[in-house]
Amino acid sequence: RLSRSFSLQSGPRSRLRARSAAVAMVFPRSVFDAQCALLDSPVKRMRSRQHGDSRLTAASMTRSDVIILGGGLIGLALAGALDASGLRSVVVDPVDPDSWKDAKFDGRTSAVSSSSRRMLDTIGVGDHFPEPRCPIPTIRVADGLAPGGLAFEPPAGDDEPLGWMHENRHLRAALKARAEAGTNIDLLWKSRAAQIERGEHGVMVRLDDGSELAAPLLAVAEGRNSPSREAAGIRLARWQYDHAAIVSILRHE
Repeated sequence: RLSRSFSLQSGPRSRLRARSAAVAMVFPRSVFDAQCALLDSPVKRMRSRQHGDSRLTAASMTRSDVIILGGGLIGLALAGALDASGLRSVVVDPVDPDSWKDAKFDGRTSAVSSSSRRMLDTIGVGDHFPEPRCPIPTIRVADGLAPGGLAFEPPAGDDEPLGWMHENRHLRAALKARAEAGTNIDLLWKSRAAQIERGEHGVMVRLDDGSELAAPLLAVAEGRNSPSREAAGIRLARWQYDHAAIVSILRHE
């Protein structure tokens, strides 16, 4: 997910790190561990080219540098970062993106830290937001109705906000517009991965319409109910906080 922590970094050094931040955000260590776990998982492994697997050279197969399963916030951010670096990706997602326009699809908001916002600007997402961002000048933390609390503010002389608030639907719209403008991104909406085959030299994904994709790397960004994770036998720990909350969006002047 987009970082919800707040960075006070600013200046040229942090901007030079913006592109590398994209990799850190969309490739946490757990993702690499998950990919390694797939090698010995129930997902069918693809035979090596050296063993005469002709499917890797089939004319009908679409090739790219990375196949991304999931076209949500993380999947599209990764596609934009790869495109900004000159790498081709194919994004596969079963959702109809027109449904994103309705706030009922995802009425949540996300706090985008200043460093994550610079990363989005670096890969070309910042110019596509349909609504202006809401700056976060101060973060106040209170323990219920108890007196006192904490207040987080930027250092003296730093006029950069701690972050910005965005409605998730606006984040999705900006990321989708950036992906559509990319020259190295293929978007396959309303499509599902029917079969995944991994081999020593890459991965092949067969979609539900029979078409095939091939790439050296598969990135799974399908969310918490990932069917690819379930098929790979990667276990997930779950727990309940037993909390209830009321979330509201207020319009004010």
